[in-house]
Amino acid sequence: VVELSERSKVREKISVWLGSSNNWFHVIKELIGNSQDEIMKGNGDEIEVIVHSPNRIEFIDNANGLPLEGRSDKGTENWKALLMTLFAGTKYGFETAQIGTNGVFLTVLTYSAREVYYEVGRPNGNVYSISFEKGEIKEPFKITGKTNKTYTRVVFELDEEVYTNIAF
Repeated sequence: VVELSERSKVREKISVWLGSSNNWFHVIKELIGNSQDEIMKGNGDEIEVIVHSPNRIEFIDNANGLPLEGRSDKGTENWKALLMTLFAGTKYGFETAQIGTNGVFLTVLTYSAREVYYEVGRPNGNVYSISFEKGEIKEPFKITGKTNKTYTRVVFELDEEVYTNIAF
């Protein structure tokens, strides 16, 4: 028995996560779903999706920003749990609809994208960023500035080695 890494589980079996290897629309749907959950709780009111080229998308919301800083209850850094660990966590609190779950999808995006850049403005005033290339860290997690706004910004390109159709 060969145990696949988290990265290999996604890159070699993308249809398990998205239904097929050309279902890139599911990528956008999950990002919007995560933001909708926050907006329904009163955290933000705007979602923007920008198509920069046939295979490069930018996603921005003005919700609370992904909680990349800090550590999980198991001691794992939050950015690592949310962006690199399948089933690491999810949203709870069933007072509103739970459209998106961070426990799987962000990790799938991290590992399936040719390039992905995450930037968040958090309530503590810090702006955090990290980027990946083919599921490997390209630019490490760091504080990149200060802001008085909260947001999540994700810029990504799908990888032709994973997806059969990379044109949005």
